Order: sequence, then C-alpha cells, then structure tokens
Amino acid sequence: IPINIAMNVANQLRAHGKISRGHLGIGIQDITQNLAASFGLKNTNGALIGSVNPGSPAAKAGLKSGDIILKYNGKPVHDSTELPLMVGNTKPGAHVNIQVWRKGATRKIGVTVGKMPSGKLAHAHSSSEGQTANRLGLRIETLTADQKQQAGVDHGVVVVGATGIAADAGVQPGDVVLALNHKDIHSAKQFNQLLSRYPKNKAVALLVWHNHQSIYIALKTDG
Repeated sequence: IPINIAMNVANQLRAHGKISRGHLGIGIQDITQNLAASFGLKNTNGALIGSVNPGSPAAKAGLKSGDIILKYNGKPVHDSTELPLMVGNTKPGAHVNIQVWRKGATRKIGVTVGKMPSGKLAHAHSSSEGQTANRLGLRIETLTADQKQQAGVDHGVVVVGATGIAADAGVQPGDVVLALNHKDIHSAKQFNQLLSRYPKNKAVALLVWHNHQSIYIALKTDG
C-alpha cells in the first residue's frame, strides 16, 4: 500500500474513528492491445469505463461507458488497478479533473467525488463473539446463501471484525474477502489454513468486495 494512502487512512482513523473513501460509481477494466487499437490509442495505459452507475458522481459529471481515463487529477493512470486507490484516497466532496479519451480525442471532465456507500453485509454477531482474530487482525465467517445473494458473489468470507494491520489498511466489518493471493476463498477454515502457511512478514494480497466493487489490498502477515 503506498505510504501516502496508509498515512491518510491512519489520519482519518485518529480524527474520526472511521474511514471515508472517495467514490465515482463506475466499473472499469484494463485495456488490452486489441482494445487500444480499436479505440485508436497508441498504448494500453488508462482505465476503460465499462459501466456508469445511474445517479453516481460519474454520471452527474458526464462520464460515459467507453471513456478511457488517462489522468486523475493530473496523475497518469497506467492501468485499472491504480484508479480505485486514487479515487478511494480522495476526500468525498473534493472536485477533481479527469482526463479521458473519447471518440479519438482527449477531454477534461470535472467531477465532484462522492462518498463510498457502506455496502455492508449483515452478519451474525452472536456467532463471532469471542472469536480470535487471525494473523491479519481479521475475524471472519463463511458466507451464508443469503449473504452470497445479497453480495452478488458465489464465494468468499465476510469480515465480522478487523483490528491491527487489516483495520489500518481500511478493511471493515461487512467487507467480503474473495481471494487470498489469487486463490478463491470458500470458507473461513480454508482462509485461515492458507494464511497459516505463510511465514512472518510475508506480503499477501486480499481481493475484497465492497459495494459491488472488488479492490486489492496488500498486507503483511504478523507473527
């Protein structure tokens, strides 16, 4: 996790006791060589907008499906993994300029960043009481059928508690962990078994579902 993002998370926790993430309301993907050629681009830099949520900050600003975001507030966007971090680290209510590629030309679009909706899943507090946090500081439960339907996923574990390095990185109760180091997670037991195999201070990547969006969060095992 970039140090500026980690510091921003820590500052928000100290000041407000919670984290406010920026939100545009778009679905994005990487640009392949074939897609770049079809859009008239010379390289694969940028994030391609596949969908724009109705009523979202992006929709209000005029961003459209098929736009390719090249710069976010003056900073180049090299691929789709960078943009969620940039947006999430922006204070809700801030006005930013986004450079997009549309119909063979670049244009700047001003957007007022919104606040990421909670998108939290309900979880059974009674079953998690007394549960010990794992090496990442997470207490997790296997998703029920109802939770899978609510989240729109077919696998994963729901976070029922986050402390330590997980909380510092912005993982929150109600988030769903879909994968650990690119391995799909189907149960809390499987997650903790996989985690136990990694040595101390090993960097691991969590794929986390939040508000119908998936983001990667990098953590280091503790102990």
